[in-house]
Order: sequence, then structure tokens, then C-alpha cells
Amino acid sequence: MRKTGAEVWTFYTTAANSVGVWRHMTRRASICIAISRRKRRHWPSAAIPTKTLGGSIWQNPAIDLANKRVYFVVGNPAPDIDGSVRPGDNLYTDSLVSVDLETGKYICHLQYIPHDIWDMDAVSPAVLTPVADKAGKKIPGVLHAGKSGYLYVHDARTAA
Repeated sequence: MRKTGAEVWTFYTTAANSVGVWRHMTRRASICIAISRRKRRHWPSAAIPTKTLGGSIWQNPAIDLANKRVYFVVGNPAPDIDGSVRPGDNLYTDSLVSVDLETGKYICHLQYIPHDIWDMDAVSPAVLTPVADKAGKKIPGVLHAGKSGYLYVHDARTAA
């Protein structure tokens, strides 16, 4: 942390290379991207993926000083109801994301709802607490209560 108030790092919840990343997520996303590239010249300028994805952070992050990580949940893609102008999974939207506290470098994420068209974004804060793994051993955990009514319990090391 700098005492000057100068920006130390930035993590973009709508990555500039999102189209390439989607291609590797699922076969469905790859097909959507291929179609979008052919049709992009016919779409309005607002349909360009890096300009329409959304991905706002609605809640305070959870800071793990011991492991030097930041955990935050990312909101819905935009426009949220009409998914036709934002092909693919819309990386990092509706997700729990973890980045390095000192560098802002991506560590891991878990996307709850790829290509959300129901406005089921992640809007409650992430909470750090020890949790039990499948064997009953205590591990670092991250909790998130979603709009879906589920309480998600994650392994803080992998977001799984």
C-alpha cells in the first residue's frame, strides 16, 4: 500500500482480450464468437463485446492479509436481459474472483452463471472463514450468498 494514494494496480472485470478468452471456455462460446466476428460489422457499436459486457463490483472486497489475496464478486453482464449483443460466457461476470493483493494479478475465479440473462448477479459480499473440506479438514474458505438463494462455500485457494 502506498502512502501517497497513488494507484498501485488495476484488475479489469471486463478484460480487453475477452473474445479470445471465451474461445477457450466452452464449445458454445467458441461458436458464438465465430458468429459475432462475421456479423460484427452489422451490429451497432454498442454490441462490441469489450464495450457491452458489464461486470461491475457491487460490494466491498474481502481482504486476506495472511495470504495476500483479494476476493470480490462481480455483477451481471450488460445489457443484463438481452444477451444477444454479448456472445460467449461473459468472463468474470457473475463470478467470485481472487487477485494478488500486492500486484492485482489474477489468481482464480468461479463463474456462477455464464452468459447471465436473468440478472442473477453476485451482489452480496464475499466472507472469509475457515470451512471443512470433504475429509473434514479445516481449510481457508470464502462464502458468498447469491441471488439464486444458494450459499456458495469455496476453497479460498482455488475458488472451487
